[in-house]
Amino acid sequence: MCGRILTGNYNPTADSGAAADKDVADLLYRYGIGSVAVSLFASSGLAFISIERLPSTLLSLWWLLMTAVLVLRGLDIFFHRFRISASDTSAREIRRFGIGVIAAAILWAAFPVAFLLHLNQIGRAYTAIVLCGMVGGSVTVLAPSRRLSLAFCAFLVLPISIEFLFLAGDANKFLGLLGFFFFFVMLVSSRVANRAILDSIRLSRTNEALLVAMQQANCELAATQQELRKSNRSLEFRIQARTADLEAEMQAKEHYAKELWRANEDLKQFAFAASHDLQEPLRMITTYSQLLVSGYPSPLDGEARVCLDFITKGARRMRDLLIDLLSYAEAGGDRGKANELMDLNAILDNVKQNLKIAIDESSAVIVSQPLPQIEGQRAHFMQLFQNLIGNAIKYHGEQAPRVLISAEPLDDAWRFVVADNGMGISPEYHSYIFGVFKRLHGQTISGTGMGLAICQRVVERYDGRIWVESKPGEGAKFCFTIREGGTNN
Repeated sequence: MCGRILTGNYNPTADSGAAADKDVADLLYRYGIGSVAVSLFASSGLAFISIERLPSTLLSLWWLLMTAVLVLRGLDIFFHRFRISASDTSAREIRRFGIGVIAAAILWAAFPVAFLLHLNQIGRAYTAIVLCGMVGGSVTVLAPSRRLSLAFCAFLVLPISIEFLFLAGDANKFLGLLGFFFFFVMLVSSRVANRAILDSIRLSRTNEALLVAMQQANCELAATQQELRKSNRSLEFRIQARTADLEAEMQAKEHYAKELWRANEDLKQFAFAASHDLQEPLRMITTYSQLLVSGYPSPLDGEARVCLDFITKGARRMRDLLIDLLSYAEAGGDRGKANELMDLNAILDNVKQNLKIAIDESSAVIVSQPLPQIEGQRAHFMQLFQNLIGNAIKYHGEQAPRVLISAEPLDDAWRFVVADNGMGISPEYHSYIFGVFKRLHGQTISGTGMGLAICQRVVERYDGRIWVESKPGEGAKFCFTIREGGTNN
């Protein structure tokens, strides 16, 4: 095939047209043997049923002619597979098949012309049913050739329909009109069947042409591959040298990665140790300060009382800072922990339960649209929603806090929005507030400045980003994206 393609002796268009004619011939002959058997059975049955009412000599002659035509058609169909080998004989085979079909159709049409007047009403109806049944079966068998299908249908239906119209009686005229209607239906059906078969043949031949084109491309590719093998040999030596360099570079990077991992582990251990170990001395400072206030023999004067209050508040603030620092460290730890499929609606219910006191004291209203299920770690999204909703309640305006939580799908992520009606944030501070220990309101509103930093750390961990849209006095809208599937990178 490669030699034929490359030397230019192959014409896909011409070969495809000749092969399409061969397909039509093959389809006609393939289903023709069944139609011959059915025709032989139907003609014999029609002759047997009508033998008592029709002239026996003329009926026998009709049956013998029909049987001879059908036998010849059967022999033609049988020898077709041995006779056809070259594509240029396909048109001749189609003509031979058509002659047999038309001969049988003429004999079918001759039956009602010769015998219909001799039959009673039941015999006439039976004859019409047999002829219409033959037409119905031919729609599929003769579908590859629309002309043969049309001719066969016309010979079998039109003569008997016309003869019924000229017979007396409403039943005969009704059968005639019904025959014309059936003829019209069969025309439409044959057209549909013919179009479907020709489309399938066309598609098959187009696929073959494409296959030939692919084979041609494969032949050209084989030639270029031979040339590439020669150049690959020279490249192998250069690749080997480059591979040695890359291995040395990879070893250096692995050593650096180990050192970096060790440093990160030490830093994480330090953060956990600092957060845990420093809380105990702070707890002791707070406890003994309270004991000093409540258990001192004489009342403390004003200056001593103020100093103790500063000590107590400072210890509490330091403890809150350590707790938030621990949360911040945990938001970046356990990266190897497997994700789980979470229902964010259930997580939001838990967050609202944790913030119940703050919600009740501020008369806050938390409204949520249906949230999706995503993969991740529950602790991370508890921190994320609790910090955002807690800030919305904490930094409320004159009205009672109202928080709306929504989510919408993007191409490969989810976009979440936590909107409130609070005091708002000036545009120049939109990036500033996500820093560690960054606060805008000093000591007037409690907090450590770690909440939004924790939120940003969680969102970035799931390949997302977080930002705020806000103006002073117009509330704040905190938006963040989480990539669908929760990669937890």
